[in-house]
This record gives sequence, C-alpha cells and structure tokens, in this order.
Amino acid sequence: MKYNIDEKAFSKKTILSSYWAGFIAADGCIRVRKHGQKNLVITLANKDITHLENFKNFLKSNKPIYTYKSGACSFEISNNKIIDDLFNNFNITENKTFTLKSPNLEGDLALSFIIGYVDGDGCFYINKKDNQIDLSITGTKSILRFVEKNLNRLLDIDTKRKLYDKNKNEIYSVRWGKQQCRKMINSLENLVRQLPTLNRKWDIAFNNTKNYRVFSKSRENYEKTIELLEQGKSVGEIKNILGYKSDTSIRNFINKKYKWLKT
Repeated sequence: MKYNIDEKAFSKKTILSSYWAGFIAADGCIRVRKHGQKNLVITLANKDITHLENFKNFLKSNKPIYTYKSGACSFEISNNKIIDDLFNNFNITENKTFTLKSPNLEGDLALSFIIGYVDGDGCFYINKKDNQIDLSITGTKSILRFVEKNLNRLLDIDTKRKLYDKNKNEIYSVRWGKQQCRKMINSLENLVRQLPTLNRKWDIAFNNTKNYRVFSKSRENYEKTIELLEQGKSVGEIKNILGYKSDTSIRNFINKKYKWLKT
C-alpha cells in the first residue's frame, strides 16, 4: 500500500522543519538499503507516541505508527527526496551518531533546531535539595559547539564549555546549570510554545523557572527567619512558610549570617 507524504516537508528551512530536523539529528536513524532506497526511522518509548503523531502530521502522512511489545513505538518512511533535503539543508546523514555536523542555520532557525535536539538528546535535571535546574546535552563535538555558540548569543555570554567525552568514543556531553539554565529556558519559552515539543521535558523546565525563588538577602527576611528559628521551626518549615524552594540558601544564612544579624 502506498501512503501519503509531503515530499517537500524539508525542502525549505522553516521554524517547524528546523525543529523536526533537530529532533531527527538526535533521535532519528537514516539507513541506505543495498538497492539505494533511503529510510528514515524514529523509535521512541510508547509514552511519547503523541510526538510521533505530531511528526506524522508535519509530513501529512497517513502511514501507521508501529507499536511493539517491548514498550516502544516506531515510525518509518522511505522517501529519497526527504532524506536528501535533510542532508542538503540540515547536514543530516546516515550513520550520523559519530559524524553529525552542525547545520548552516542562524537566529530562530538555529534555536528551533536546538530545541528539537534537546527534545531528542537533552535532559533537564533538578537537584531536589536546592531546586536548581541543569540542562545536559549529548552529541558530537561539532553539534555541541553549534548549540553552545547559539545559546551563548541568546544568553549574551562568551564561554567555551568543557565537553565531556563519554567512554572515549567521540560522543560528548555539555551542561548548562542554575542561573544560566533558567535564563536560557525563559529566553526560549516563546519559541518553544510555537513548536510541537515534548511537553514532559519543557513542563519541568518552565515549572522550575516559574516557581524558583532565591532566598532574599533583605533584612526583613533575615528577621523572619530568625523569628521562625526561635520558634523551633525546621529549615523545611521555614522554606514553606516563606514560600521559597531552596533549602541550601536558608541553611547558608543560618550557618554564616545568623551571628551578623543578631549584632
């Protein structure tokens, strides 16, 4: 049976095509058969099947998504033009795991690609002790430097982050943490909201940046903290009463600033 598909889906660099190209760069697999036929396969956990549905909608395809007893789901297309466009416009090739090169994209196109890549090979971590959020991304040195360059421009910073070689196999990871990570999330929010992103990832990020509050160094908060301490309240209780998310900043105040404020 021949299924419908929009062969021109990746023929132009748009916000949407750049996003899906970034996701494919992270989580897609391109295979070339002996007879020259090129296949694109994306396999995800069943919990993310809606994401494959969104990709199908982007391609205007009626081909079914396959589900497996292992708990995975997969969508596969065989279309040489789409795969050629992915190479010509976004530098995505077969056997890309160790060879993926950065695409020639700028501005919102570059950021959309990065958002798609984060959905595939990025992970937001939240430290439960202080509610600080980090973003870790895995990939080739070329693609991670592309991500770094564009996020540095977005954040108005000039840093070259250390790349951690994973098992010495040319696969690296890089991390943005705490204030820079929250600033990056806030800066990307408007663009993320325009894209069919993985909500389970970005909801974590947006909820953290929305609710995170640094322990204020105002005398009023110091005095309230001392008052609660003298009432026998625990750090956790103080955090809840004052509406803060971080234990660490309150503990630092208790350990280092209490004597200063009492004088």
